[in-house]
Order: sequence, then structure tokens, then C-alpha cells
Amino acid sequence: MMKRCYLESATFYQYYGGKGVKVCDRWRDSFANFFADMGERPEGMTLDRYPDKNGDYAPGNCRWATPTEQIRNRNTTVYIEFRGLRKTMKEWADEIGVAYKTLRARIVDQGWPIDRALTTPLRIHRKHVP
Repeated sequence: MMKRCYLESATFYQYYGGKGVKVCDRWRDSFANFFADMGERPEGMTLDRYPDKNGDYAPGNCRWATPTEQIRNRNTTVYIEFRGLRKTMKEWADEIGVAYKTLRARIVDQGWPIDRALTTPLRIHRKHVP
């Protein structure tokens, strides 16, 4: 967190410190304060800026998150609203039982309307065996 925000030679600095993301003074001045606010890192989780993914690292804007939660919190995550529900493209693919790449191809590559992409069943291609 500190390197990403303040060390210009750090990997990914350009996406954090380079974009103005900071660590609040309370955490920057004392790891004990960070630990008091966030507690021990749960197994399998990493620090995530949430609910404001573009905000600073600070109490009230950080959580321990699973890799899946972090992916959903990216600026590049595509959300689809359908029948009053807002989900990621991956969540919709899982729900309707198609591969993510299939759903993405329908919407992005082939330009299908959302309702068609989410309601058209898969065609089963069978190889002809003589």
C-alpha cells in the first residue's frame, strides 16, 4: 500500500500514487493505527479500497476482500442490468450457464442486445461421426 502510493519506482505506482491515491495520515504515521482499524488480514484476502475504488486508503474506505470481490471492484469491470438486476458479466454468465467468453462474444463481438444474449440457449454442436 505504501509503496504503491509513494515509491515512484514501485510496480503499479502509476495506478495508485501516480493517480493521486494516498494513504491517510493516521495509517501512514503508524502501522499500529492501521492494525487497530483493520485488524489482522483474514486468510485469502487482501486490502481493497471500497466503496470508493478511486479513493484513498483510509478507515471507511477499505475492507478485506476476496480476489473475486476485488475483481468486481475494478474500474474495468463490466456490469449488465437486466430485469432489474445489476450483475457483472461473469455473474450473468455463471447464472445462465454459459462460459464468460461466450457471453462476452455475444455482447461485445457480435453486438447482440442484452436480452437476446442472456436468454438465447447454447446451441450444441455435435461432431458427425460416420
